[in-house]
Amino acid sequence: MIYKHFTLGILFFGSLGEAQAQSLIQPNECALVVASRRTVSDARAYAANISNKSYLKIFQSSNGWYAISIGTFKPRKVEPIMAKWKLSGKIPRDSYCSRGDNYIAEVPLSAGQTVGSGKSVSSNEETAQNVEASNTIKVYLDGVDKYSEEANKLNNLDIYLDIVDTKATISLLKNDPVDVFSEDFQKVAGYMKALGERGEKGDLEAAFFEGYNNLGICRMLISNGDGQVTHSTCTESIGKIRLFAEFGDAIAMEVLGKLFFEGTVISQSNFISADWLIKATKQHIEDNNREGALRSIEAALLATPDNTVALALMAEIFKQ
Repeated sequence: MIYKHFTLGILFFGSLGEAQAQSLIQPNECALVVASRRTVSDARAYAANISNKSYLKIFQSSNGWYAISIGTFKPRKVEPIMAKWKLSGKIPRDSYCSRGDNYIAEVPLSAGQTVGSGKSVSSNEETAQNVEASNTIKVYLDGVDKYSEEANKLNNLDIYLDIVDTKATISLLKNDPVDVFSEDFQKVAGYMKALGERGEKGDLEAAFFEGYNNLGICRMLISNGDGQVTHSTCTESIGKIRLFAEFGDAIAMEVLGKLFFEGTVISQSNFISADWLIKATKQHIEDNNREGALRSIEAALLATPDNTVALALMAEIFKQ
């Protein structure tokens, strides 16, 4: 369970750096992303099944995921194209067009290939560029693995809090352009990798922290017009939060209730919001967390002011 010293008021610095990094996509264009995968091998396996590879590319994101793009388009012209292709089943319904602000590298479609720079350069110059890029990525990935091993010595809450602290440090540095290969970014990615691996092994608390942290990316996609509540980043994050809430964790219930009330990354519903917040209140009471109970019941009454169950719980709390 997550203890009460976990602060709900902490806002993730979301996609800090991702939105500020130099884009691999040309200005005034966006990459039509049809899938995202956690590993490069999974991304390549998905790409191998796409018949038309004329404009196919794989991009590595600063969060460690790999985006598969079938081409670039003008943002204003791509919407009707995407709508038509989604209806016809040509592309998945959660496909979206990304400006690539969070992409840190283009990855070859298969091992042994090199990525074309799109510029007219000599073979020696191109080889030097490829070697330099390859070395930079190798150093970054080695750093990610190092911090992932470091994180394995910590509990889930400490990993999450370190991620938040590191993002705060990145924010204070205000480097322009942001160095997405820096030690701080390696640490965030490594710690997130550790949470992801624990979650895949059935650790619901680790999966919750991973999903909660990735809400920052989800919010960025929505605010930038790159995604919607059906985007895989959003649905996977919500799914992990919901699973821990259904398991009975008060904080997860509270988070889920507030997300329903907010209605940004999930469809808005005051009724469902209040239902989860009331459940959170009851669990906080059972956990002897009066502060959490008050916080949750106040949020429930904000969603449904005349809710008799919530009003009764509020009265019960004040009697304590």
